Amino acid sequence: MHRTAELLRNDGTYLLTIEYNGLQVSLYSLEEEFYEVYYNTTRNAIEKVIQATQDDLKKYLNGIALKL
Repeated sequence: MHRTAELLRNDGTYLLTIEYNGLQVSLYSLEEEFYEVYYNTTRNAIEKVIQATQDDLKKYLNGIALKL
């Protein structure tokens, strides 16, 4: 497994998963940063793990429910 993905799984906080460009993309927070884990369900493999930018975070807005 990708080393950063393992770190996120063990020490990060899972936030949300979306479908994006044919992949499942899971968003995690770790310390004060956000990370994306791109998972290919067809290959049953992690494609990449990246630190998310502000622009990357925009694709998650529809999946966030606010409690008022």
